[in-house]
Amino acid sequence: MVVTTDRSEYRPGMPLSGTVKVVDSAGHPVAAEVALSVADEGVLQVIGYQTPDPMKTFYAPWGLGVDTATTLNRISRLADPEAGDPDEGGDAAPASSGRIRSKFLSSAFWAPALLTDTNGEAKFDFSLPDNLTAFRLMAVAADRSTRFGSSDLRITVKKPLLLQPIVPRFLTAGDEAQLGVVVHNYTSAAGAVTGEAHAEGVKLATTSATVQVPSQGSAPVRFSATAGFVADAKLTFSAKLAGEQDAVELTLPVTRGLVYEKTSLRDGEMSGHLELPVGWGKDDVASASTLQLTIDGSGMSELGPSLRSLIEYPYGCLEQTLSRFIPLTKVKELSESLDLPELRGERLKAFVTAGAAKVVRHQHDNGHFSLWPDSEPQPHLTAYALWGLSEAKRAGVAVDDKAIKRGLAALHTWVESKDAASTSGHRATLAMSAYVFAELGKADAALDARLYAERAQLPRYGAAFLLSALRLGHAPPEQVATLEKELLGALAIDGDGLVLREPAALREELSEYMSSDVRSTAIFLRALLLVDPKNAANGKLAAGLLRSRLPGHSWESTQDNLYALVALSAYAKQRATTPVEVTVKLGDKTLLAKRRTSGIASASIPLSQLQPGTLKVDSSGSAFVSATLVRAHLSDGNKAVEQGFSLTRVYLDAKTAVPLVSARQGQLVRVRVTVTSAADHRYVAVVDPLPAGLELVNPALADEESAPSERDRTWWRNRWVQTELRDDRVQAFADETSAGQTTLEYLARAAVSGTFIAPPATVEEMYHPAVRARTPSARFEVAK
Repeated sequence: MVVTTDRSEYRPGMPLSGTVKVVDSAGHPVAAEVALSVADEGVLQVIGYQTPDPMKTFYAPWGLGVDTATTLNRISRLADPEAGDPDEGGDAAPASSGRIRSKFLSSAFWAPALLTDTNGEAKFDFSLPDNLTAFRLMAVAADRSTRFGSSDLRITVKKPLLLQPIVPRFLTAGDEAQLGVVVHNYTSAAGAVTGEAHAEGVKLATTSATVQVPSQGSAPVRFSATAGFVADAKLTFSAKLAGEQDAVELTLPVTRGLVYEKTSLRDGEMSGHLELPVGWGKDDVASASTLQLTIDGSGMSELGPSLRSLIEYPYGCLEQTLSRFIPLTKVKELSESLDLPELRGERLKAFVTAGAAKVVRHQHDNGHFSLWPDSEPQPHLTAYALWGLSEAKRAGVAVDDKAIKRGLAALHTWVESKDAASTSGHRATLAMSAYVFAELGKADAALDARLYAERAQLPRYGAAFLLSALRLGHAPPEQVATLEKELLGALAIDGDGLVLREPAALREELSEYMSSDVRSTAIFLRALLLVDPKNAANGKLAAGLLRSRLPGHSWESTQDNLYALVALSAYAKQRATTPVEVTVKLGDKTLLAKRRTSGIASASIPLSQLQPGTLKVDSSGSAFVSATLVRAHLSDGNKAVEQGFSLTRVYLDAKTAVPLVSARQGQLVRVRVTVTSAADHRYVAVVDPLPAGLELVNPALADEESAPSERDRTWWRNRWVQTELRDDRVQAFADETSAGQTTLEYLARAAVSGTFIAPPATVEEMYHPAVRARTPSARFEVAK
């Protein structure tokens, strides 16, 4: 087979037409289906990608077996009409003298099912993006029988005069950078080229500069720029020479180093008239600060902040993925009513679907699940994962049933093992397993009876799980009543609420299982609503959970937020509501009005649109009203924080290990972040933001010159169970760290000249965020 195009060289945005011709070994046309992909050659070479050869796959040795699958569920999911076009923003018309290049794509075209005609030919056409690069056209074909083939072709997109941007991937407010372009002159004449720059969100010292560029040569044009306090910076560069010109447009995200402070103005049930003073200071960034309002008649709105905190949580292990989407299956009406546009309609289903698919990637060959794909599988995580997958399936999401079956088999095997009752945490996992079996319609009566007989050895949250399992598994009513009475007798008074506290002697051991008193209280409330929905203790348990929230109206950890959301949403749905009218004003400006509180009304208004004054709330009857002032101000990044950890960060020359405060363009830098503690810690997260002038070196890419040594690769894999490289930061996670020092190292290359801010590095226990540390911010210079 052969791929041909109408020409070998193109200009940006030009239309391209081509043909894939498929013939057999004798040269006869073949009726075949062809998959065609057009990708940036530079990207393909960096990742070491070869054009696929289907012969090696379809004629590889295979064992006997049968497997079935379908893609119908994917095909049936229509695109969200509100999602927008991911390619929007580029002009695909043929290049003209005034055209600005802005549409940059690594994948220029994808046609998965072209069919050849009677001549064995399949034609295609598309418009090229604005990349000035080589593209590889890769075609793979199969006929109706057992024949396969592949071919590729390289084309070039170029201009006689072209600009190659010299910019980082992002900026930090306050960065002083040398931004610009390299002017490449492929014309036959040398000359003076005047480069011009226009910027939004970035202050330029000058907007034009002239350089001499030889024929077939290049020269940089740089502009001194200072990043402003904006969300994004838009840059446009242009140049002209001998009748030729080029222009490029780029948008860079800008990190702003904001700290948010939340103040609750009102949070609870009310009726009649209420007035509250609202004000903020000159140091608050009004454009990033908000007044958040919610009114409803059921109390469901009180769960909004904790739901939002789960959605915005920055990490993504198995537990945190489950903690995001399980509540959404329980409180769908809440997520749709709140100001969460990313979780409306089909997007909500897509969020849960993606979460369920991610969970399955944490399953190991033995059927158990782990916190991160490369960490050790744990039975309590398996029980948790199966619960999450069952909730997703109940919500109508397509779930891998084989994963559930393998997980159930693994959990049943573990339940029967000698190790299963060896610790208090394991015994609680047995009870959670009994609950999960019952939820999945696989109640294990023998396990339920065994746990009931040994219930005195269960942690209290394990007893609460057992209570639900007994009810769902149709255990004898006297067993349900006895266990309910014992748990009610273990409750402690907390203000006007009740809480279920774990014994102090078990706290250290149960921390491995992400246990907390909030979590235990929520698990018991959910069980009590199941077995005794009219019990007066339900309201007091709900009050105890709400009382234990942090100032931002969410709980401390994702586990606390998850279980509290599930329990409180079940409680709120049982409350009868009476329609009322509620109006909220600030001065004479109406901010929110709700005539009937059968649903939830919410608003988030930037302070830049408001004036300080008196917030007036009027309600014709009983309604829940929440008003929260969220004030944003600049972080004091020069102060280190040490609360259970200490943290240091140094920049070193990659070859000599000499400490650096500056580097030359092109120099390889080793970044070393050291975590020190006097005790062991579980579930630790380290986040190190980059100065914008440094570009991360990805050890997975096929770049031998800049790739770390084998020592670095082994060290990287084995020290942290999960590492994530982002444009603007590195994140690393450990299931546990020992007392002493734990170090994270990675490589970066000095890419863009200037003086850049390195925001503070942080470390924290994910399930006890108060145990944390932060480095001071720093400045790092990259010289030409």
